[in-house]
Amino acid sequence: MPIADLITHRIVPDGEKGAFFGALELRYLGFFAGPIIGGVLLSGGSWLYFGVMAAASFAPWPVLRSHSLALETR
Repeated sequence: MPIADLITHRIVPDGEKGAFFGALELRYLGFFAGPIIGGVLLSGGSWLYFGVMAAASFAPWPVLRSHSLALETR
């Protein structure tokens, strides 16, 4: 059993385990969609792949930066 399942089983109340385990299984969507999306991006050329990966890498930067600034002001 994966460790995430064990932790979820221990910390989630009994009445909510179905919802939490259902949400936890969304991680397997990446195992299916990741290679397909990666293949499509690579077949479109290296610049398309680089552009999409750069945008995906820098997209969370404002959120992470604002959180970092909030920690510095404490």
